[in-house]
Amino acid sequence: MPRLLNRLALACALLVASNAWALGLGDIKLNSALNEPLDAEIELLSATPEELAELAIILASPETFERYGLDRPAYLQNIQFTIVRNGRDGSYVRVRSRQPMTEPFLTFLVEASWSRGRLLREFTVFLDPPTFAPPEPRQQAVTAPQQTTPRDSGRVERP
Repeated sequence: MPRLLNRLALACALLVASNAWALGLGDIKLNSALNEPLDAEIELLSATPEELAELAIILASPETFERYGLDRPAYLQNIQFTIVRNGRDGSYVRVRSRQPMTEPFLTFLVEASWSRGRLLREFTVFLDPPTFAPPEPRQQAVTAPQQTTPRDSGRVERP
């Protein structure tokens, strides 16, 4: 009997634990560079279709930034969050801005809320300048200097 009770308790614990997986925000993948509009993707972890249907992602309020001791510059107002449901690769949040980002570091708080919970996460991204190939050296013709005065033949002329 105690063995059956232990198995029953274990089964209940596993059932409860399987429901404990909650929606999460994964890593951010940056697709843009400095002086370009922001383009990034945040992975959504353990998101069920029901949670995705009710999910809202926004930039946290100024009060929340202040509570966590972070600045909320005006250029963060331009950031837009869009939930992209993708069956193959999983769902993610597209993060975009309308204007180019001229700051090399961006730190912002993302607030995710749905019917069963609320999540707040800080993201910091480093916007590198775009890399380019060095310009090809231009081949310019080099000309030797020319003398503008008559040549001195080295002869001494006497009157």
